[in-house]
Amino acid sequence: MFVNERRNRRAESKKDRSKRGRGAVKGEGAEKKEGDLKVLALSIDYAMRQPRIAFYSPLSSALLNYLKSVTPRFSISEEVARLVEAELIRRYPVLGVKIRRMLEKKLKRRGVSRVG
Repeated sequence: MFVNERRNRRAESKKDRSKRGRGAVKGEGAEKKEGDLKVLALSIDYAMRQPRIAFYSPLSSALLNYLKSVTPRFSISEEVARLVEAELIRRYPVLGVKIRRMLEKKLKRRGVSRVG
């Protein structure tokens, strides 16, 4: 009996979550959008203060360090930025365009002309 009750609760909670995701409550979609814009603005502010990212990958490290050793004026940072940005834009085109526009506005106010 206890196990079946837990299953029913799980099924109900999944239904509730799916309804929330679709904006079942009137006005909820607008609130979610405002919340998303706030999170996006905070993410952009953080990126302006700390634009560096890091990840663990011995294979990438070895490959990029090899290229740096054999290619004159090769920049690991520029290559990784180019690759990551291209893939992120490919996977999330709408978000990428929105962020690029927001960054351009912010950088224009600071007098910087280039994003990414």
